[in-house]
Amino acid sequence: MFNEQPASKIARYSDIFDRTLDPILLLDGDEFSILDANEAAGTFFQCPSPALAGHKLTRWITSEKLREYEQALRIANRRFYPTRLELWWGLPDSSTRITKTSLCQIGLSDGRYVLQVMLTDITAQYQAETLNKDYLRELRQTEEQIELLANYDSLTGLLNHQRFRESLETVIDVSAEQEDPFSLLLIDIDDFRIYNDSHGHSAGDNLLASLAKVLTESCGPTELLARYGGEEFAVICHGASAERGLRFAEKLIDAVAAHPFAFPEKQPHGKITISLGLAQFPAHGDSVDGMLRAAESALYEAKEAGRNRVAISAT
Repeated sequence: MFNEQPASKIARYSDIFDRTLDPILLLDGDEFSILDANEAAGTFFQCPSPALAGHKLTRWITSEKLREYEQALRIANRRFYPTRLELWWGLPDSSTRITKTSLCQIGLSDGRYVLQVMLTDITAQYQAETLNKDYLRELRQTEEQIELLANYDSLTGLLNHQRFRESLETVIDVSAEQEDPFSLLLIDIDDFRIYNDSHGHSAGDNLLASLAKVLTESCGPTELLARYGGEEFAVICHGASAERGLRFAEKLIDAVAAHPFAFPEKQPHGKITISLGLAQFPAHGDSVDGMLRAAESALYEAKEAGRNRVAISAT
């Protein structure tokens, strides 16, 4: 009987078994109970190594790893099929340790075979990797937040002024190279100061956010929308002629006029309205500043003409 003669004394590698610093246990091939364990195994399981004899490792393996361990036992118990897995152990001091675990058959001098289980404690490595992953995840989140703050308006979620100017410069370069026109629209909420003074800055912010959603829903894949600043927005209409740009501007005017914004009754038109200025590339400008000046001039003309309309640059 194995319990009557410690397996370590009849194993061909008894000296290695006793001297190695990693926990090693020998299991019988039928019940998978512990036949023998080296001193390192006793230290790991927090008891004298002879006291481990007769117990099963399932006593310490955490429940979520039991099925994986039992499957590995079946594989390793076939001759010449060693297997490796990661196991989690719940130990007497209530700590949890993690090991890379190797299982394989070894032959005894009497011709019988037992299962050798060797544990390599990777708890510290696992914790360091987890901390590193957490750090990298937090770093990515911080970088994403910085990118959002650098490129997007926090109130509306649209591109901010600086990012819009950069995008406009790129569009101008590409359009010039491909001889492809586009329209630039500057949009201003009519009488926004009256709205803000009547209902407060919080209501004004809500209006800006709501208007951004209405404009976004009206834009397609060829339009690039941004918050230009204050109560102003801007749209680049890729590949649009002046006629198409005007049609799109009218679409935005209708969408805004039809939307049930909060507190419209004190506005001069009895509703929330917008005015727009349109500049056409390259007819009205061939640079970022030139296009913006042309669109701003057209927006002023729309305001002077009574608001709630679009005007095209005359330059």
